[in-house]
Amino acid sequence: MSQTHRSVLEKVYEAFNAGDVAALDQLFHDDAVMSIPGETQISGVYHGKTEIFGAFARMAELTGGTSRAVVQRMAVDEDGGVVIAVDEATRFGEQVRAEFADVFTVRGSAVSELRFFPADPAEMAHFWRD
Repeated sequence: MSQTHRSVLEKVYEAFNAGDVAALDQLFHDDAVMSIPGETQISGVYHGKTEIFGAFARMAELTGGTSRAVVQRMAVDEDGGVVIAVDEATRFGEQVRAEFADVFTVRGSAVSELRFFPADPAEMAHFWRD
């Protein structure tokens, strides 16, 4: 099972970085939930694929399509996985980056929950500032 979960998570990052909504649609359950902490433009709890993909679109919009999540490490088990990654983008003409951990719950071959944990909340706030 964990090999399947690894494959699902790898595909999530590939699809996110490519802006491939059709692929993401296959990788998330209809009732998936995504939580992003803090008080940034992207913070909140998103219910269902429509809201989650809307948040992804907002991220792309705010970065002019330059946002890329670069996976550093991944650990998976029978329930899902944890991915340590660095988000890199251009905002306001400046290269910005924020390290974070994404905690995934995977049911079958699709994500049912995604929770973001920034390594440095101030770095995340700078990244997603108004």
